Amino acid sequence: MTHEAKWLRDENLILMRRIHQLQIERDIRIWNRKMYISRPILTKEDKMIKAFRRWYSQFYSESSPRHYFARSDKNQNKLDF
Repeated sequence: MTHEAKWLRDENLILMRRIHQLQIERDIRIWNRKMYISRPILTKEDKMIKAFRRWYSQFYSESSPRHYFARSDKNQNKLDF
């Protein structure tokens, strides 16, 4: 007689796979709506974002390549997966 863990049954694996798939779909919807804002309104809890931006700015110079989005096309400012 072989031992089989309960969570390894087919029904549970299918359920776990579906939950994971839903989480990825939600993440993609968020990623597609992300946009860069040069001076975002930050809350007290977001203070690390400002510190992180200041820290990583040391790795960029005025001649660093930049990407600009056309303001007229809303869909151009999205990551499409």
